[in-house]
Amino acid sequence: MDQRAWVVVKGIEGVPQLDQPWELHVIFTNTGKTPAKNVRMACSSENGPRLNEFLFKRVPLGKAQTMIVPNQEPFCFLAFTTPTYPKITKDTLDRFANNTLIVSVFGVLSYDDIFGHSHWLTFCRIMHPDGKAWDDCEKGGNDTGDGNPPN
Repeated sequence: MDQRAWVVVKGIEGVPQLDQPWELHVIFTNTGKTPAKNVRMACSSENGPRLNEFLFKRVPLGKAQTMIVPNQEPFCFLAFTTPTYPKITKDTLDRFANNTLIVSVFGVLSYDDIFGHSHWLTFCRIMHPDGKAWDDCEKGGNDTGDGNPPN
């Protein structure tokens, strides 16, 4: 157990700034002593008005596989701004600050350790109104286990 790969979500980088495009990076890291092999991941985001608790949504794993060596920090890239809305506006920042618009980031990752055992993790975070910090979602999504990820 002390030699296996242990992949976790290290954090989320990217702060919304006025008149700038906004990208989010969900940073993973392998805190174990050996590589995580056959790593597959999926990250997604959602934004909308704060009406009720945000519930974790399942996303299918990507097909591409990679490896994460110890202390490596790969990431999922998520673009909040789009060609239609290329920059963060004052209205958007005000809605974040007033907690009337929330952004959530969620996903799943699976991997094999060098001993042939499969592991998975799910994650779900909601952005603080200041845009600089993230909390766990109110319901579900932050879990880990062995074998295949739950459906």
